[in-house]
Amino acid sequence: MNEKTNAGLIAPLLAPRRWLRIFSLSLIFLSGSVVGAVSGGFWMRNRMISMIQHPEKVPDRVLPRLRSGLSLSDVQARTVEEIVRRRHAQMESLRAETYPKQLAEFKAMQSEVAEVLTPEQRSKWSALSDSVEQRYLPVRPVGLPPDDVTIR
Repeated sequence: MNEKTNAGLIAPLLAPRRWLRIFSLSLIFLSGSVVGAVSGGFWMRNRMISMIQHPEKVPDRVLPRLRSGLSLSDVQARTVEEIVRRRHAQMESLRAETYPKQLAEFKAMQSEVAEVLTPEQRSKWSALSDSVEQRYLPVRPVGLPPDDVTIR
């Protein structure tokens, strides 16, 4: 009779522990998902920034993926490489034409915003906009003279 009493007391104690385990595992899974999503976002952002800052490296990054992803033969791979490099050079040429206009617009925005700000805000704005320019605007295309836009 004593064994029956103990058996009845043990079963109810296991139920709260099971929910605690489920809750703990769910919390661990959720935490891992959040960390993975945030890490993946930073990784993707850094890759995009790298591609913006170094457009000359884009074909070298794209071609191996095309070759493996499309299972290209050697002949196809050479032909696709020639096409990608030729078209990328054309895109860079177009970018060289529009870059001065983009930069002029960015500099005009910098000036207009600075006019609205106090001197303290203006110094912070200058640092912030310079950082954005260096990090997110494409680099000056090859072939442009260094002093093509002198707005500031």
